[in-house]
Amino acid sequence: MINSHFIPRLILRHFPSKEGRISLYDLKSGETKLDVKIEDAFAIADFYPDEMEKEFNRKTEGSFGNLLNNIILKSQDKRISLTRVQVNQIKKFLLLLIIRSMLQDKWIAEEMKFESKMDEIHKMMGIKDSPLFPFKEKVIPGESPREYWLRSMECILAAPNGLPEEVEQNPDATQMAWRWAWVVKSGYLGFWSSRKTNVDFLVTDIGMTSESEMAVGKDMTLNPKKQMSLIRCAELIPDEPMLRPYKEQFLQMAARQAYLHENFMEFPISKDLMIVLINPYYKVYEMNKGKGFPFPKLSELTKIDDEAAFFPNDAQYAVPGEYRDDDLFVYEIKDLSERSCVYLNLLTLDRIDTTLGFANSNKIMSSLVSYQIVPGKLNDYSKLISKLEGGR
Repeated sequence: MINSHFIPRLILRHFPSKEGRISLYDLKSGETKLDVKIEDAFAIADFYPDEMEKEFNRKTEGSFGNLLNNIILKSQDKRISLTRVQVNQIKKFLLLLIIRSMLQDKWIAEEMKFESKMDEIHKMMGIKDSPLFPFKEKVIPGESPREYWLRSMECILAAPNGLPEEVEQNPDATQMAWRWAWVVKSGYLGFWSSRKTNVDFLVTDIGMTSESEMAVGKDMTLNPKKQMSLIRCAELIPDEPMLRPYKEQFLQMAARQAYLHENFMEFPISKDLMIVLINPYYKVYEMNKGKGFPFPKLSELTKIDDEAAFFPNDAQYAVPGEYRDDDLFVYEIKDLSERSCVYLNLLTLDRIDTTLGFANSNKIMSSLVSYQIVPGKLNDYSKLISKLEGGR
């Protein structure tokens, strides 16, 4: 029996309270454990089948760990250069991290109903052929939420690059695997740093979180603003043959909001660096914001106070007009303000199941204290604050 790490050790090693150790807080019991061995953190015996645990290493963790340790964390010039193959390796790792982190039967049961719910909505709206959800999954009678969850991960592991086009070729593919593959494919990568602040990022058993989910009943009222502004932009473009492709770009991006509607998803990979999956809306926004289109101000869409954080990466195509494995994508590591770093931690503190991991207690205190006064917060960290203050 293998000890299953639902947050991979290759990430936990970069949240060190001491060498080879991490500090943990159990939200449900209120227990704080300082300097826990990495091998014992974020792990449950027999959480996955033994063979699947090995497959994680062979098909995602090995390649991602190599990129993390030898390219991403070693970048000294603030720029990270990745080939298309390497970008896909990162995205496949993130896709699995979303799904593998914690099995929650209620959540998976809702995922299992997603296709039938969409069919009902389309029927009510008179939609016969939806361009957004054309995939029909294989239904296995009597399949439990855990079995469905494992099947979804098996489908993604079997897809060489974790792309939805690959997932849908699998006869055992699930709607869950296909849809989340589309979510991850839709976004573009960013690298956000807290290195110039006195704030450490946090890691939880959920693996990631996203903006527009924080507190007050997981308010998502900001999300439709992006979609509606794209539609309004398209409406301003005359319906002429020469301009039709330009008009379609806005409409297609509006449709893609059905996959990735949040502003971004954050994946902390070390105590001072996270990978973010950014809504493609912001790429369109950056390319067209000076052309008179009715885009909302960035401050109306996000609480991140640095617009540069959303700047898209540079792309260098080996052959113009073609997508090739050796295409190069160059990312600038964005140093965020202390305010933005605390805000990212507030999102993390709100979206957690049980376990919080951290490195330096002094560098998370401002986030913990700030979270305690968030209106409608979902969790209470007063016991952790008391413990850390008493340990000073």
